[in-house]
Amino acid sequence: MKNSIMFFGILILGLFCTSCDPPAAPCERDYLFSIPVTLSPASDTFQVGDTICLSMKFPIRLEDINTNEFFDLHDFPFNTSISHLKLDTTPALCANALVKFVEKQGRLDLIPLSVGCLATVVNYDTREDSLFFAVDIILRSEGLYGVGCNSSFLEEYTLPIQESCKTKSVEIHYSLNPIGGDSNFDFLQYSKDVQKKNLSKPFFDSDSGFVFFVTD
Repeated sequence: MKNSIMFFGILILGLFCTSCDPPAAPCERDYLFSIPVTLSPASDTFQVGDTICLSMKFPIRLEDINTNEFFDLHDFPFNTSISHLKLDTTPALCANALVKFVEKQGRLDLIPLSVGCLATVVNYDTREDSLFFAVDIILRSEGLYGVGCNSSFLEEYTLPIQESCKTKSVEIHYSLNPIGGDSNFDFLQYSKDVQKKNLSKPFFDSDSGFVFFVTD
């Protein structure tokens, strides 16, 4: 009888101890996606009035480069923006107002930020299982310029991409495919803005950077 009572007591104690085990740590994860950007022509020098064609096409199901898993991002707010900078000034200047954007696919929202500066936010067209955007950039002034895409707002994005896991961070890289040339990364040495002049190649490439001269 005593042995039975002792066994029962040990069992109850074991149950209580089990219930006091620390909870499992919540799942948290980082995400890294890549969006292809096609730019044509990828010349090193243009003339005022010339046109650069920039386009993006990618599937709604994107691969997380960190894990090689695919996720449906049909509701994801990419908030892609196009940055056009004048690099031969100190500091470099926002130059989106110095070109003319002609939408070909999707829509580009031009939002005034300050005198001479416009935020250019991309709204993609959705077709079947892909997202599309294309724009012609008509050059209207001389100088040394750089163009690229980014999604910098994602530093604050915390909504779940995977329901069972908390979103720790999301990073979007824009991978440039320059038709007929390269990104002209070396032209950054001609920039008068020291910060832009010293950009690292990986950072430059992650924003689909492209540098070029415009002459009269």
